[in-house]
Amino acid sequence: MKSERPVLIVGDHNAHINTMAERVRDLGHSMVRMKSLDEAINLALERHINFAVAILEVPSVAFHLRQALESFKDQTNSFDMRCIATGTSPSDADRSALREAGVSLALWSPFEDTALRFQLNSALAPSQIELLRSELRAPFDIPATVCAGSRIKRATLYSLSAAGAYLKTPRPSMSGAQIKVAFPLPGGKVSASCQVLYTNVPGNLSKGLLPMGMAVQFLGLGREVGAAIRNSVECRSTELSV
Repeated sequence: MKSERPVLIVGDHNAHINTMAERVRDLGHSMVRMKSLDEAINLALERHINFAVAILEVPSVAFHLRQALESFKDQTNSFDMRCIATGTSPSDADRSALREAGVSLALWSPFEDTALRFQLNSALAPSQIELLRSELRAPFDIPATVCAGSRIKRATLYSLSAAGAYLKTPRPSMSGAQIKVAFPLPGGKVSASCQVLYTNVPGNLSKGLLPMGMAVQFLGLGREVGAAIRNSVECRSTELSV
């Protein structure tokens, strides 16, 4: 299920923000686009809106951002609202202002829809969920091969950690099945045995924020392969951080 609270997009009405709004809407989220936080406050008070996530264009909102966000959350009752910074990769000063304001997630141009979906899901998830994860996780958008018995299927690697992965595919294997997955990383091709933890398909969309596919847990991952995955995940996570 998508959040019933809208996603706020703040920035000048330029091509980047216009495209961002369309992409958020295409993922099924309700969306409000405003030029400034002050305008968003006025709208929120008028229509009794509180926001689930704010996507903030940098550098236009970086000046005194901490105080502005604190005031915004207080006035709109959006106390648990998390923020995603967007735009071109910013200066060190703007990054510092964002971090001081508590903004840690980013979508620097260009980015694929997989990253947008992943970052929105991260912003919507309860903060304690990430603390409970045993391994750092990051989004990817690369082809993968699934071997289930004698059958070979194509899939797309949606997210990855050293503990497991989520594979985007319209034909996932059954929950509990043992399969093999292969995909390329910068350090070379990875091949791993896995067990399917759950599937996400029409009629069984238990994870409405995820694309159709399946979550898998790696089995007996070797030390070198685990290190290669962790390195790629850390690099990708850094790209999507302030």
